[in-house]
Amino acid sequence: MKAFTRHRVLETIAQHHERLDGSGFPSRLQGSQILPESQILGIADTYHNLVYRLDADEVAARDRGQLHPLSPDILDARQRAASNWLKENQAAFYPQVYNAFREVALSGDIPELKVF
Repeated sequence: MKAFTRHRVLETIAQHHERLDGSGFPSRLQGSQILPESQILGIADTYHNLVYRLDADEVAARDRGQLHPLSPDILDARQRAASNWLKENQAAFYPQVYNAFREVALSGDIPELKVF
């Protein structure tokens, strides 16, 4: 396994919003300029944000211990929307990363991760 130095971890985190097509940030890197690890972290972060991102009221409710889990209907709708968004924007990710992410999601190995 390749050693993960502090610098490699720093680069991975710094690049996780970069997109293969150059539409990301902060440096608008594209293609092979982006670390594969950053693409993996980026697609997981994107999915998580699309499904679980909290609005300001939800953050306040969480901080008060009053946030309830998403209802199954809302969770399903958000997962479907996230799945559609990723499919429509798959060019933003390495094809191998996108395909592996879908494969893992479709396998059911991570119940909270669903794509359609």
